[in-house]
Amino acid sequence: MRFYYFLILPLIFSLNLTALASATLVYSVQVPAGSTDVFFGSDGAIAIRNYNIATNNTVLHWYNNNGVIVQNFENFSGYSVYELDSNQLMIPSSNNYGLDLELHDSSGNVQTFTGNSYPSNSTPTSNLHRNGYFYVREGNRVDVYQLNTPFYGNERGPKGDKGDTGDKGDKGDTGDKGDKGDTGGTGPRGPAGFDSTAIKTLKVSEPYVEVNKDGTFNLEYTIQSSDDLNTWINEEVINATITTENTDKQFLRLSID
Repeated sequence: MRFYYFLILPLIFSLNLTALASATLVYSVQVPAGSTDVFFGSDGAIAIRNYNIATNNTVLHWYNNNGVIVQNFENFSGYSVYELDSNQLMIPSSNNYGLDLELHDSSGNVQTFTGNSYPSNSTPTSNLHRNGYFYVREGNRVDVYQLNTPFYGNERGPKGDKGDTGDKGDKGDTGDKGDKGDTGGTGPRGPAGFDSTAIKTLKVSEPYVEVNKDGTFNLEYTIQSSDDLNTWINEEVINATITTENTDKQFLRLSID
């Protein structure tokens, strides 16, 4: 008998965990001539503050993260953009600079917040890199890139398990009584009812029986009705001739159900 022995050796693989650093150009924006400042948004949007010496006018150009102009702010008096993305932009108010804030949206709406001081040193728009986006300024052009591999710690983790259902809340207060509804329409008329006037009392008079010579009997009685049990009215008079089989001797009885 032959025995075969197999020697299994562990294989050790050397894994290279280093990811290649790369980024993709998302869009480019041509910077207007003159002194300019770039403010970087949280989703790769940008705002460019441009001072034109020839016109002595400062304009703020707001671009979304596709490089499409969202809005231009003429005669922009502020020196900073507090925060922005493709849909919202927060800047100092032109009416009360340094205290009031203006929140603009991509549809052209604006909301002013009075008495809010937002120190310029806390604005994140001065960063070159935000949330996987960064920009490079070269001459009169601004190029916005997106990292293909986010920095460690910026990745979104997997979705967690669904938590336990919370306890049932207390029963809410009973709501106010609602208003009285409108009166409904008149329904169809029902069939005629019965009252005491519809009840009739009937009685049968004592029958009269007469024996004929041929052995037959004549029977006569009257059915009467009354509304007050005092006055009676004849309804029908019954006359009948009865012929019996035995003419020698017969007894008759009238039974009324």
